Amino acid sequence: MQIELSSIGKNTREPSRRSFTLEKDMSLHVIRTEPGGEHEIMSAVDKGTVQISMCLDGEMKFWFGPSYSMDLISNQVMTLYNPVMDLPHRIDVNGKADLVVLFISVTQLHQLFVKESEELHFLKGDSALQKFYAKNEMRAPLGMCVKQILNTELSPQSEKLFMRGKAFEILSHYFHKSDAAGDIYDSCPFLKDYDNVMKIKEAKEIILDRMTEPPTIKALAEEVEISEYQLKLGFKNIYGSTIYGYLTDYKMNQGMSMLESGDYKVKDAAYALGYVNPSHFIAAFKKKFGVTPKKYLMQ
Repeated sequence: MQIELSSIGKNTREPSRRSFTLEKDMSLHVIRTEPGGEHEIMSAVDKGTVQISMCLDGEMKFWFGPSYSMDLISNQVMTLYNPVMDLPHRIDVNGKADLVVLFISVTQLHQLFVKESEELHFLKGDSALQKFYAKNEMRAPLGMCVKQILNTELSPQSEKLFMRGKAFEILSHYFHKSDAAGDIYDSCPFLKDYDNVMKIKEAKEIILDRMTEPPTIKALAEEVEISEYQLKLGFKNIYGSTIYGYLTDYKMNQGMSMLESGDYKVKDAAYALGYVNPSHFIAAFKKKFGVTPKKYLMQ
């Protein structure tokens, strides 16, 4: 497995980057950028490689070609995997950001969970040829692990051993299910039915497109032709949140951008986001960011 991480700093000094080759098919990269500048991080990933990108702080955009992109913000984790072609992409970072990226071959990943076989028997037929992209909120144990990776300083002799242990800890937290009795295959996103994954992603796009008047879960499930149970469970598994919780977070991030633009007053942003009563927007904003919209603007 060959992986290259390079960076181009704009208007500021080069980002700090540490790379660790931990095993033949596993490596860990720690990237920190400084405030006030724009940065590009180029990543070239071999096919069959799983990339887990964990953003502890900051905002960044992953570009796959000239027109398709995915955002990653503070306390989010993104998983990328393509079994049939290499996945070169560019990560644009504005200002300060802390990013930890783990690469591991899908073969080695599943060997960690399935001891009895080297064959990826759960990736049969057409499903073995499907790419997988997912983004979730970073749960607290994983966030703590990432924070330790960023902030712990050790001698070079000890650092690689420390990072190797943290890489396995990342995998343990990322694939952990709270229901210990659940089958191990249920905890791995690559094992999900591909058609259902596509339906759930379609449902996400629908609620974002119609965020001012979102459909009910029942109507949404009927529209994408999936059961309500599969929709709710699958959405939480892929995006790390309930459907309406995800929509609320999206609205709050949109509301913050509106307020920062200077083109919207608080009540105008509330109405634009579909809130009939601006007080509901204010309460949701304070719950997510810890301050009211007015105080946020003052700060």
